[in-house]
Amino acid sequence: MAPTRAAGPQARDGRVEVQLVAEAGELKPGGRIQLGLIVKPDPHWHTYWKNGGDAGLPTRIDWTLPPGFSAEPIQWPIPERIEVGGIASYGYEGEHVLLVGVRVPDPVPAGPVRFGARVEWLMCREECVPGKAELTYTAGQDRVAPEVIARKLEQQRFLGCERGGGVKRRRAALCSVSIGSAPAIAVDDA
Repeated sequence: MAPTRAAGPQARDGRVEVQLVAEAGELKPGGRIQLGLIVKPDPHWHTYWKNGGDAGLPTRIDWTLPPGFSAEPIQWPIPERIEVGGIASYGYEGEHVLLVGVRVPDPVPAGPVRFGARVEWLMCREECVPGKAELTYTAGQDRVAPEVIARKLEQQRFLGCERGGGVKRRRAALCSVSIGSAPAIAVDDA
């Protein structure tokens, strides 16, 4: 399947729409910018977490960044347990945002700064179909969505969990752990 090519930060392939947004439009020399990949599966469809369980492949982002910029690992929201045909997996049935921090060099290059992302995912209902998109995000020109990034960071850190030191617990076996300023990660607490 050929990837959906996008002239900008948004594309659709099959049953999933994806869009790149940023928390801020300004790039600070030596700083960091938080990018978000908004993933919107159609109703009753889902994509997978970094560890999909018995079946499923995680969404993958391959970055094309200007010289001096570097992408951090994906910050994954806490997944849902999804069972189809007796097979358990972990993923997302509704809209979710995969967050990625990008380190900015000092000095920031002159002119437009474009981030390229080749995104691949597996979308499933009862059957599974791979999806792809090639997206670009131009700092200072494309959508800035600090409210989306802030809301998702808040949900990712506290969604359904009770605070107890650095570990946040919830009724299910999967919880979020954050240490200092490190990104939250989900762990199996069973």
